[in-house]
Amino acid sequence: MISVLACPGNTDPNLAAMLPRSGLLNSPPARYPSHPHMSGLPDLKSIWDYRDPAATERRFRDLLPQSASDPAYHVELLSQIARTHSLRGNFAEAHALLDQAESLLKPDMQRPRIRCLLERGRTYNSDGKPQSALPLFQSAYRLACEHHFDFLAVDAAHMIAIAHPDPAEQLRWNLQTIDLVESSADLTLKSWLGPLYNNAGWTCHDRGDYAKSLELLQKARVYHDEFGDAKAKFIARWSVAKLLRLNDRPGEAMEIQKTLESDMTAGNDPDGFVYEELGELYHLQNRHDVAREYFRKAYSLLEKVDWLVQSEPARVERIRKLADLQPPSASAR
Repeated sequence: MISVLACPGNTDPNLAAMLPRSGLLNSPPARYPSHPHMSGLPDLKSIWDYRDPAATERRFRDLLPQSASDPAYHVELLSQIARTHSLRGNFAEAHALLDQAESLLKPDMQRPRIRCLLERGRTYNSDGKPQSALPLFQSAYRLACEHHFDFLAVDAAHMIAIAHPDPAEQLRWNLQTIDLVESSADLTLKSWLGPLYNNAGWTCHDRGDYAKSLELLQKARVYHDEFGDAKAKFIARWSVAKLLRLNDRPGEAMEIQKTLESDMTAGNDPDGFVYEELGELYHLQNRHDVAREYFRKAYSLLEKVDWLVQSEPARVERIRKLADLQPPSASAR
């Protein structure tokens, strides 16, 4: 336990979605050390597969009959079933499950209460309502610190950083939490380092601090090389390569992106973000014919990525122009 975990932000009266900030890199890996529940029921983290929430829901629901013997575990289980719905955009279903879970809370059920706050907040945040999510994450953080649930305190702190409207506060929360986790001997807390490095890295990117962003994303890559699955490793390498380009190190960036291109070609799994970066790198070399072909490949894939089109329309439009393609017709939008 890290007793200083209650410190970040407590002096502040207000408790002050780029692909790499998606769910895949935003949760600790299930295979990190975890503790079985006192009742003998399995640790819920060990059941999660964040890339397949539907299958995860089925496994959770299989536990419902057993969980009846442990009311606190049952509430936590319902909160995690709710999360499988919020990850799929089923926000009404998630809220209904959380209503059910909260109706079962008893005064002494502090950990389940924190879980419900976190999942209600995540549901609002995923539904594009961070202003509703932030107070819930702040309450979860306060309760987790008060009752020494350090893992959940880190979870809440990293969600505060995601939902906070002020980029400076986002970075402050991420960096403070990284410092605390790095100094802890608790291996279960170390599982947060990957998401924290990743989120802080992209916050620095958004602020234009590319040197600090690269430093943090390189740490995230080391983490995912050891603990991540193949997709997490792929995204972490892509992130480092993008920041190498932005730090005027195009040769190193090209080497990584070409390796990723080979990997995805071998796996028959084309990635528009890799094509985009290769287009940018060849564009820097003034090899515009080659760049154009990569931008065309990128556009054919990325124009179908709804969150990118909605959140970064200028980026998508740049790719289209560098691909020398006609703008989409109004009927195709």
